[in-house]
Amino acid sequence: MSPASRQALFTAIIVLGAACSSLAGFLLWQRLQAPHGVSGVVQGDCDLNRAPCRALFPGGETLTVGVTPRPVPLAAPITIEVQVSGLTAESVGVGMSSPDLAAVSSHHRLTAQADGRFAGPAVLPLCARDRVTWDMQVTARTRQGAYSARFSFTTAAAGHRRG
Repeated sequence: MSPASRQALFTAIIVLGAACSSLAGFLLWQRLQAPHGVSGVVQGDCDLNRAPCRALFPGGETLTVGVTPRPVPLAAPITIEVQVSGLTAESVGVGMSSPDLAAVSSHHRLTAQADGRFAGPAVLPLCARDRVTWDMQVTARTRQGAYSARFSFTTAAAGHRRG
């Protein structure tokens, strides 16, 4: 092999090594970044006091959320159930807050059941108001990122009409 050929081969090996190193660094950086988020759109006339509600994501994935008992009571234990379809969730969390009660919020990590179902207990606090609107932010975390949807519902004190 001539000295010029040896020099060209050496240069090619260096360039190839640098390219592989750059690619490996980029892939590692991408893996360490926080998961990107995808927002779902709640379908139809959603009322968690009557039935489970479903959110649809751009890739056809869904989160179906139900709360029992119905109607949703104040200051009593409830069970939140989430069915995940079209993706594999590593965990599901629920954040609850009320635009009516600025200081009240709670976060619940649901327990994995079978077949993409997650469930867990929660209690909505007692309030001096007769009606309270709640926002429930449901987030399923996957290897591809976070899938979130916001569901709203209203609770009412006994004897008062829900909105």
